[in-house]
Amino acid sequence: MKNEEKESLKMNAEATKLQLSSNRSINWLLGGPYYEVSFLLLNQCDNEIGLISLIDKFGSLNYKIEIYDGNSLENQIKSFFDKAVAKIELNVFINICGKQRSKIYIERLSDEILEIDFCFLEENVNKNKMKKLKYLLNDLMKLYDGIVGVIAVETDCSMIFFETKEPYPHKDYSLKKIKHFTNEEIKNMSGIEEIIWK
Repeated sequence: MKNEEKESLKMNAEATKLQLSSNRSINWLLGGPYYEVSFLLLNQCDNEIGLISLIDKFGSLNYKIEIYDGNSLENQIKSFFDKAVAKIELNVFINICGKQRSKIYIERLSDEILEIDFCFLEENVNKNKMKKLKYLLNDLMKLYDGIVGVIAVETDCSMIFFETKEPYPHKDYSLKKIKHFTNEEIKNMSGIEEIIWK
């Protein structure tokens, strides 16, 4: 990453609610199962600056987010465009029903589609927090102009809406191959709390 890009990330983080910490933790979110708040969006990150801008948008949410392992972010941004990686994994604190640990995954499913996935320990999700997670999904969909979003146990959009078994990035994860379900099919899905379409 160029110096001006690093500085841009630093300045943007300071200008919003996004915070970076140099701390590290291997065992960040142990246990499970997890509630996953995930959504699909068009891939407009064709370089590191675009990816930094996407990450910085988290600071526009009404939930204070702190990236706990800020030191690893630079290397993850560099490797994101490597076909063998295509993923960023962030350990974060998010202020939703109090300060909570979460993991955020940003995954390049194809040249056309990205997925962003927030993971929370299921044991920490009560009725009030589920309501807040639904607000979070709505806010994320609006902020990123999402295609479809879901709250589910131990599954995410890439597994629900694509029939391919190919590892990403792959052309099978395309806009035209997103599967649509009837209301009856959605009712019969186990572990699905919410589905939102654009």
